[in-house]
Amino acid sequence: MTLVRGRRALPEPLGGEHGLYVIAQYAGAGDFVARLAEALESLAFEPAVAVGESTAERERLWAYREMLNESIREEGVAHKLDVAVPIARLPAFAAEATAAAGDARLFLYGHLGDGNVHVNLLGPGPDDEKVDERILRCATGLGGTISAEHGVGVAKRRYLSLCRSERDLAAMGALKRALDPDRILAPGRILD
Repeated sequence: MTLVRGRRALPEPLGGEHGLYVIAQYAGAGDFVARLAEALESLAFEPAVAVGESTAERERLWAYREMLNESIREEGVAHKLDVAVPIARLPAFAAEATAAAGDARLFLYGHLGDGNVHVNLLGPGPDDEKVDERILRCATGLGGTISAEHGVGVAKRRYLSLCRSERDLAAMGALKRALDPDRILAPGRILD
């Protein structure tokens, strides 16, 4: 949030700095706002809340999230990792990833509802994957996976054993050979 606000000269939407920001959007029948207010009232603390009741207000709030990628990109070339951890382990992941990042600038954001975290690191050189591996180990050590919505691909292929057993990899290989005996579908992407 600090980066986006600084890069885009935007005001703090909640009137002060906060350690965590959540954007919740709801579509459907019924009075969700009343249920949300009731849930917030049951918390042990009083969170700062901004509500976008009109389309323009919602777009203004979403702009903070949508400008994050371009704001990071303007700071330098980031190492981008896409991991998932169990929702209950997200606070532990944030703490461990922060420690694992060391001197790198760490940006964590994603999808709270499914534990998908976009990890962006600024600082390490393009070929320096030591911090990347530490972050991936944090995710898998907490019962998560090395990829969420963006897949494994070539970049994370060598780390697949962190979250998949030899038996899993053998099963994947058998399926690949059965469905692609000529090895023409995405050759070398995940499996040799």
